Amino acid sequence: MPKIALIVGSGGFEGQEGFAEEWRFYPLTPFGWPSAPIKVGLFNGVRIALVLRHGEGHTLLPSEVPYQANIYALKMLGVDTVVALTTVGSLDRRFKPGDLAIVRQMVDHTNGRPSTFFGRGIAAHVVMADPVCPHMSDLLYQTAKFCGLVHIRKAVETALHDSAVLKVMEGPAFSTGAESQMNYRNPLPNLIGMTAMPEVKLFREAEMRVVYLAIITDNDCWCERDVVSAGLVAENSGKVSPIVRKLLARVLVAFQAKRKWLARRKRRPDRCSCVSALDGPAIATDLAHISDGVKRRLHPILKRRLALGSKEQLPSISSEEMCLERLAHSRVRPKLAADMQQQ
Repeated sequence: MPKIALIVGSGGFEGQEGFAEEWRFYPLTPFGWPSAPIKVGLFNGVRIALVLRHGEGHTLLPSEVPYQANIYALKMLGVDTVVALTTVGSLDRRFKPGDLAIVRQMVDHTNGRPSTFFGRGIAAHVVMADPVCPHMSDLLYQTAKFCGLVHIRKAVETALHDSAVLKVMEGPAFSTGAESQMNYRNPLPNLIGMTAMPEVKLFREAEMRVVYLAIITDNDCWCERDVVSAGLVAENSGKVSPIVRKLLARVLVAFQAKRKWLARRKRRPDRCSCVSALDGPAIATDLAHISDGVKRRLHPILKRRLALGSKEQLPSISSEEMCLERLAHSRVRPKLAADMQQQ
């Protein structure tokens, strides 16, 4: 089963060059169907789950993406580490179109998008001070540095920036000139996009490590000579896609090695707060008052946390069994059950 996932949108990875698909997983989750069948296969020797955020053929608007279903399905597969690509506009002269950026902070300006797995019988409040995984983001930066993408603008056309702040707008229309000027004059956000929220909040609730690699395609419209358009976004993301693929090939190998190292370190548990976001008082509801229906509905999300409270709190079904149980309601290849049991 894959432990690492790659989420792509309009960043030029739709062709999946170098990705050898093995099988697909398309479960009906409590939050509906995922954007598209999740493709499981090998990329540069690493087994990953590939999620097309906007669906096959880019049929979903940012506001229509079933973020909950996508992440729930990944949790069912056992994924715990995610690399998410997102195309963005620049609000900072230092961040040029064609560059890449590691997003460390986000500002949520979306509205009306479902942003939690909880409610309907259970209340939880996770910490979002650091919305992305700092350890994996550091590893992404070091990998990019090894690839020669850091501080070498004079040598190459594409450079990678660290510690970017991303403002997430509702969309689907781009900013007006006045909005863009206001965002540009604000010293905090460096980038603006449409898809990272509420996705990153749901990753934290699901106790998954996530890093965001932003592909800068335009200067929004604060720069009159370079007004953003869908054509400009597609053109510039296509230009940088070979570099993104090269970086991803190395990053996924590095992430797999990091995961194996953490797994071997049995005497020193993983201290990353991402994988323990529901510990302590994060779940406000008394565990004794969580109904069996809620436990079953959120089993992949709550399994670890409820096991800490009491073994009796857990339903008698494992996430792997639930994954296989849902195959009858999933649109997958016929031999998927056998493949999953073997892996």
